[in-house]
This record gives sequence, structure tokens and C-alpha cells, in this order.
Amino acid sequence: MNYNDLLDKLDNYHIKKDKLSGDTIIYVYPKNNDGSANLDVGVILESSDGKWYLYEIQRDKKFELNNFSKKEIGHLALYVAVKGKFEKVKGDYLVKNELRKLEKDLVDGKTILQKSIKENYFSLLKENEGTINLIENNQSFDVFYLTHQKEKIMITEGRPISSALVVLYNFGIKLEEFDKLIKPHEENIELKELEKMKILYIGK
Repeated sequence: MNYNDLLDKLDNYHIKKDKLSGDTIIYVYPKNNDGSANLDVGVILESSDGKWYLYEIQRDKKFELNNFSKKEIGHLALYVAVKGKFEKVKGDYLVKNELRKLEKDLVDGKTILQKSIKENYFSLLKENEGTINLIENNQSFDVFYLTHQKEKIMITEGRPISSALVVLYNFGIKLEEFDKLIKPHEENIELKELEKMKILYIGK
């Protein structure tokens, strides 16, 4: 895995590198229409005490997203976080429109979803690891991602069926896109680190 190549792939962004007291800091900002850096939002990777910390910038505030133990994994996480935050996966409007028309039939919902997304990316009424799950809860529906460590990452709660299915679709296609993005780099990445990056990418 060549982390410099990953940064080169972010050529549509403004990238700045600093070194402070031996620590490396990499700033990635989207570009304004005139090509200048939009400093209101961004992602930062910072090394400290042998770890690599990933932060999100929102105006003047800095929020820690996660941390990683290896330089190469930290750079890959930076790449994934930037792609997930600033490059939206839109999905198919017609599919969303079909899902919005459903009132109670999950069988029809599953049929619609299967035409647009592989079934290993979503699960209806049954919790499956590594997928976006839709579970009934008091006559409404919750949508969440379940990690391979059985950690439940809640996406939305208490939705009507049609709305929950649209959310499931939106995050299911993001999960599918993550796999395409990470596939050339996933060799030798521990599952725990992979799951951390997946959650970064889908934005939860």
C-alpha cells in the first residue's frame, strides 16, 4: 500500500502538510469554485505518540473521528473519510420513488431493493453483521449498521416503512461503494480497522 499514491488521488482537494516537533499533520480541504481551499470544512490526519488521529474540521471546531495504529492505515482512513464526506453517492431517484410509495409490504420493498443493490449489503427484519439492517420497533422501523464485532451503529429510528426503506437504500449503496473503494487496498488490513473505516465512509 503506497500512501503517497492515495494522496495523489485526492487531486481535486487542497492538501497541506506540516511537521511540528517531529509530528506530521496532513490537512485536506475541498476547493472553492475559484480553486482556493474551503477552510470551513476539512479532514485532518495527525501523528502523535505513535498513533494517527483523524479529525473533522467544521469552521473553527475540531472533532476526533477515530485513531489508527499504523501510518499506512491512517493515510488510507484519511482517503476514505474524504471520499465519504465530500463525494456523495446519489443512488437512483426512480428506486427511491418506488420505495416511497410502499405503505406496509416489505416483500415488495425487498424486490425493489434487490434490483439495485446486492443482498449482502442489506437485511430486512433480521440482524446481520456487516450489513445495513431494518428492524421493526413498535410499528415503526429502525435502520442501523451492525459491525462484525456486533456493535450497532444507529442510522435512524422510528421511521414509517417507506421512509426507512429509502434510508436503507441510501446507506446500502454507500456500503457497496465503500467495498469498491477499499478493495485495491484491503490486503493486510485487520477487520477491526476495516470496520472503523467503513463507519467513517458511511458517515456515522
